[in-house]
Amino acid sequence: MYNIIEGDNKGLPPVVFEHGCGSSALLWSLVAPEIAKITQVIVYDRAGYGWSEPGPFPRTNEQCISELYELLLQTGVEGPYIFVGHSYGGLNVRLFTGKYPQLVAGLCWLIPCMKMK
Repeated sequence: MYNIIEGDNKGLPPVVFEHGCGSSALLWSLVAPEIAKITQVIVYDRAGYGWSEPGPFPRTNEQCISELYELLLQTGVEGPYIFVGHSYGGLNVRLFTGKYPQLVAGLCWLIPCMKMK
């Protein structure tokens, strides 16, 4: 899967950014570089999004979090991690937290809001 690792290990947990449905790693292009000034960040595209190759079907949440786990092992960036998920990505990181609690230092789930008239 496509991923970018920025920043240096400065003793703080690395931050993993998970995009929402219909977006890509580009969603974090303004935020991740700022966070990378204080700790390592990992920005990636889930299989079938952005610059990542398609993954196996069915594309379940379980499949997505298993692939995220494998990606984190492959990067060599050690956790525990702080996860930041946007919309659908927030659901995935919440499920990841339940399956791999030992790898989680924190979780932020950003839910889009719409202004109602």
